[in-house]
This record gives sequence, structure tokens and C-alpha cells, in this order.
Amino acid sequence: SFFANHPATPERGKNTTAAAKALTRGPGRPIAATRPAFLARLDGLIVGPDPANGIFVKNLFQHPGLALALEMPAGWKTKNTPAAAIASEPSGRAAVALQMAAEGSDPVEGARRDGLEEGELSRLTRTTIAGLPAAQLVAQDREARMHLTWIAYRNQVFRVSGIAAIRTFETYREAFARTASSFRPLRRDERERMTELRLRPRPARAGESLAALVTRTGGTWKPEQTAVANGIAVDANLDEGFPVKVPIRQRHTE
Repeated sequence: SFFANHPATPERGKNTTAAAKALTRGPGRPIAATRPAFLARLDGLIVGPDPANGIFVKNLFQHPGLALALEMPAGWKTKNTPAAAIASEPSGRAAVALQMAAEGSDPVEGARRDGLEEGELSRLTRTTIAGLPAAQLVAQDREARMHLTWIAYRNQVFRVSGIAAIRTFETYREAFARTASSFRPLRRDERERMTELRLRPRPARAGESLAALVTRTGGTWKPEQTAVANGIAVDANLDEGFPVKVPIRQRHTE
């Protein structure tokens, strides 16, 4: 059996602890000579989601790099991944996804490069969305029906896919069509409202509390989280010039 040559978990834990105690610690090689020098290397790091990868503002997906926006169905659960921006109906019975399908300026050719079979290509309907060339099709396999839209924009062809079970597809058809039709270029005012969090080292004032420093600098972490991130006590009285790293909200820069 497995345990014939593998000790039980408690025994393995005990053996590992004993072995660790017998090890000799090697010389440390600090990343930086001082705390200020170390924090200076972290200055400007993104904290949390990077708007450059796209963001959701409620149900509106916005991507500054691709310069596009798409409105997902209201009330659906949204998620942004490296491969797609996704919205799923709360019960999980339907979903919508926005993905890059191919390069080019022709949505039909983009659908072909995206893997659409020749028989389905002949059923594509050409249209325009926000003045952009587009092509649409409703397809299905044995279990699901799909509302597919390819849109050519800035030499890329994007696919908006709505999927649901065959028996419930008609319930969501309008939501799928409305989502696809909402595809449009990102507006300038939307881009200008995008913000991001960047890590910044900020010097403390003599005797300043962590809570006071967070308030003064505009840090978005609570004092307790700031304390943990900086390896100090939450009730510490800080020395003059002691650097504390805090995330500061600023306008998104590309």
C-alpha cells in the first residue's frame, strides 16, 4: 500500500521539522541595503487590477489598450480574464463573452480564421454595429445554441458570443443581441475617468500614527492592512522620515 513506504502525514511533518532544525542558515543577501532603498524599488507597482487589461464599471466593460467598450447584461456576474471578458446569468443558465478572434478588417474572413466551418460561413449575415463592419450567426450543437457576432475594429476582429441551452435560448436571445449591439469605441471621457492604484513609499512625520499617515497620504489600505504590509505594529508611533508603503489612487496612465 501507499503507507508501506510513505510515512503518515503527522510523521512526515515531525521529520521535516527535525530536518529543518538541523540545517545551517546561509548568509543573507538583501535585495537592498536599506529600507528606503528597498521601498524605492517597489515604487509605482500596480496594486490590484490593472486597468490596462480592461475593467468593469458595473456591467460596462472598458479596455483602454483596445479602445473599446461593451455593455454586458444588467445584473449578470462579470469576470475579466486574459482570454475573455465574461458575464454569466446569476443562475448560470447563460453567458456572454468578448474575445479577440483574428486580425483583419473583414468580419466574415475573421470568422473563417476563428474556425467557423464553411457551411456556417454561408449563413452569416453582414451588418454594422456602431458604424463598424460586423457579421452575425445563430448556431447550435447538440446541447447549446449560440448567438455569435464578429466585429472588425482597428484591424482586429472581435467575437461576442452568447450561449445558452437550446431549450432556454429564446429567453436570452434579446440580451445576447443587445450586448453585441453595444460594442463601440471607448469614449475619451471614459478613458480619462479610469484610475489605478500604485504603491508609493511615503515618509512619516515624527510621532505620527499609522492611521494618521494613511489619512494624510490618501492610502487606500486600512491601517491594519498597512501595518501588516509594512511589518510594523498598527499602534506604532512612527519616527521622522520612516518610509511606509501605501497604495495611492491616480489617473490611469498607459
